[in-house]
Amino acid sequence: MCRQLGIPERSMHKLRKTYSSFALSQTGLGVTDKLVQEQLGHADISTTHRAYYYNIYDTEEKVSALGNIRIG
Repeated sequence: MCRQLGIPERSMHKLRKTYSSFALSQTGLGVTDKLVQEQLGHADISTTHRAYYYNIYDTEEKVSALGNIRIG
């Protein structure tokens, strides 16, 4: 599949991790943690978060998001 898409080849585990990290970051689009948990077949959401969540946003996006936080 990677060759067909013209991207570097990755193991199924890495593709699964990439998919789940992206999906978990899409809460604003209605993707719930529960949905991703069920797709991955995990009994507990903590397994999904611990093993499959990686923040896909770069440093600039993180700084921008943090800059929008209003306290008080």
